[in-house]
Amino acid sequence: MQLSVKSLLVLILVSLSISVSAYQLTIVDNVNEISTDDMATKQVIVQFKKSSSADERQRIIGELKGKGATIVNEDNINSKILPFITVSLPESDFSALQTDFSGDHDVVENIEADQEVRIQ
Repeated sequence: MQLSVKSLLVLILVSLSISVSAYQLTIVDNVNEISTDDMATKQVIVQFKKSSSADERQRIIGELKGKGATIVNEDNINSKILPFITVSLPESDFSALQTDFSGDHDVVENIEADQEVRIQ
């Protein structure tokens, strides 16, 4: 069986096209893996002390935003029983945030991951 020059060129072009497409898909998959790993976020509950003022709470919110957090929910910020907000921040920053607001902080009572709680 003899291949014409035209058939041979078509065969080469098809194989190059397949190779380039596979290479592009690999690059896109690698970029997606990197961006999803780097951008992993964690939802965090920031509980304020009942004795803290609205201005103090707003100051803490400003600090959190400065550290890359975004406010998810602040409906309970002025609650008399349990004042708190929920923020989203890079997962890699969670332990640093806990350290920053741990101990005997003036405004923040507690910081914890927002997660499902089950009672057996």
